[in-house]
Amino acid sequence: MKTVKVVLVGIGDEGWGMQNDQKIIIIDPEVATADLCRSVLSNYGYTILCAESAEKGCELNGQHGFDLVITVDLLPGLDGIEAFEIMRESQPSIQGILVSANPSIAHLRRALNSGFSGFLTKPIVRSALVQRIEDIKRNSAVGVDHTRYKILIPLYEYGTDFLNATTQDEIFEILFNALEDDLGVPAATVMMPDEAQEIIRVVASRNMSIPLEDGFEVKSGDRISGWVYQKAEPVILNKRTQKDSPFSKRLEREEVTASISFPMIHEGKVIGVLNITNDRDEVEYTNADFEYLSVLCNFTVLALEKIKYQQEREQRLHMQTLMQQYVSEEVAELILTRKVNPLTIGELTHLTVIFADIRHYTRLVQAIPLRQTRQFLNEFFDIFVAQIYKRKGTLDKFMGDAALAIFGAPVKIGNTNHNALQSACGIAEGFQVLKNRWLEKYKEFKEVELGIGISSGNMFIGNLGSDERLDYTVIGPEVNIAQRLAAMGVGNRILITEPVYKALPDTHGSLEAMQVRLRGIENEVTVYEVVV
Repeated sequence: MKTVKVVLVGIGDEGWGMQNDQKIIIIDPEVATADLCRSVLSNYGYTILCAESAEKGCELNGQHGFDLVITVDLLPGLDGIEAFEIMRESQPSIQGILVSANPSIAHLRRALNSGFSGFLTKPIVRSALVQRIEDIKRNSAVGVDHTRYKILIPLYEYGTDFLNATTQDEIFEILFNALEDDLGVPAATVMMPDEAQEIIRVVASRNMSIPLEDGFEVKSGDRISGWVYQKAEPVILNKRTQKDSPFSKRLEREEVTASISFPMIHEGKVIGVLNITNDRDEVEYTNADFEYLSVLCNFTVLALEKIKYQQEREQRLHMQTLMQQYVSEEVAELILTRKVNPLTIGELTHLTVIFADIRHYTRLVQAIPLRQTRQFLNEFFDIFVAQIYKRKGTLDKFMGDAALAIFGAPVKIGNTNHNALQSACGIAEGFQVLKNRWLEKYKEFKEVELGIGISSGNMFIGNLGSDERLDYTVIGPEVNIAQRLAAMGVGNRILITEPVYKALPDTHGSLEAMQVRLRGIENEVTVYEVVV
């Protein structure tokens, strides 16, 4: 059991919670709930005790006689509602707030019938907890009005409609219908933020008798809606009884007799403001309406977040599909998960590149139909890409009868040289099978060979091009060397540079070095030949 005594500040002189000896018990096996309640209520003069189970809470109530119970619904043994019912048998005046992560309609009806005065969704939001405490304090002085609370039950039936909505407009239509049907609200707006400009603007409205200019907006903190958005606190105004309110000028319009601006909150952040207005003289809004609006806004926010998630998921799948044309599925997943945009990457880094070039391709094109040539190339590129992606490489580009691939970017991997050589071996073996199959149809394939060159070193990888067209590629001397080596390779031989060879594991054995001169390269290059 934990107890904390805190100082009473600004509560008043009469009613529940006005004496320094008021006691609250929090029943929840999770310490976080008790810690939050103590933190939020630290400016009030309550004695707060905590219990981990319903049974312990009932035992403590028999010893101390609590004024308020804040309990979760699901507990080991007795549940929160059963514990509250037991406490009320011996102490009918005790008040209760039920905390639930996912209450059903039947569950809420049972809680109301048991005498609970308010509800909170889990995880608890600080402002909502304070509001429930203040509502109970005020209502206890004049008698709890269950009329508004009982309207919460049919409200939960809107949940299915909200979750089945597929567009933002459909969600707002359900919201406005609920307000009109249950509260008789004739006019309402929803305002949502443009965070870049620090403003909120109207995104949906119903039956506004005062015409709103397109793009009606206010700055965060300005006017009522901006204040509610900034402070995350609701504002209620009634023309007949609240002429001294700092927001009373809002009600100078004859057609408005009562209004509420209510924050729409998701995970502790205000994502919008709901404004409702009424023009009937007999209407006055009360704090009990906050219960209704809180649940209704929660449904609205959840539905909006569901659509946002679906849209982001569809966009992500679209991006992943596009990226998989250039990188392997695993690499695409890593980039999207880390929110790395390859088009913004530009760096000098150590990479390994493979260049594969089909030799004597020009003669082949002249000897066989173009349709068959295209089919042969596509089959070769399928082999190339499969082997590159298998070793977590990245396809850079196809160039006629050649292809270039990168190992080590945009996602880092282990031994890039080993992975590149393994991919090259798979490409060479696959090409030989492909060549033999086509040789059965066309004798011209007898002269066709594949040259593969692998080089490693510092290169630039990133965007190249103009404002109208960009190419994500790699450049540097090592790319040119790999291309020149591919032009030298024939048969089942793969040519690799010395940095690649030195980085290979011992399983590849000892290879004989060769000094070669490559066109366009000033110095001789040390090369090793790997036979597949």
